[in-house]
Amino acid sequence: MTPRVPEPSACILWAGARNKRGYAIAHRHQRPLYAHRVAWEHANGPLAPGRCLVNSCGHRACVNHEHWLEVDRQTSNWRANEIRAAQHRKADDAALTAAVRRINRYPARSPARGRAMRREAERLGITRSAMYYRIAQL
Repeated sequence: MTPRVPEPSACILWAGARNKRGYAIAHRHQRPLYAHRVAWEHANGPLAPGRCLVNSCGHRACVNHEHWLEVDRQTSNWRANEIRAAQHRKADDAALTAAVRRINRYPARSPARGRAMRREAERLGITRSAMYYRIAQL
């Protein structure tokens, strides 16, 4: 049986140690280093001062040097903020969808539906008018 070689563009997930945030850790001279950085520097040479690597595939344990891009710190911070904002939007949309399901249990224009709308708006920490606006955007 021949060993399976991954496609050049496929993720290569690190089988060794990972840190608490899921990044692959390699040790060189008893010093922990990010494995993706070791792989990238092996393929491309050392990083320039003030530069860092950002992942393009979404797998923090990926050590495929083609999946890591060299950027400046400002771009890295901007990208991290965009990802965080998208995660919050996704969580907010999930919470709003669950609230709408709970509200829709009641008949339209009934007092119980109004109370449910008020209760769900309080639970989400928004006003009722904001709740109506957000529901209209779904």
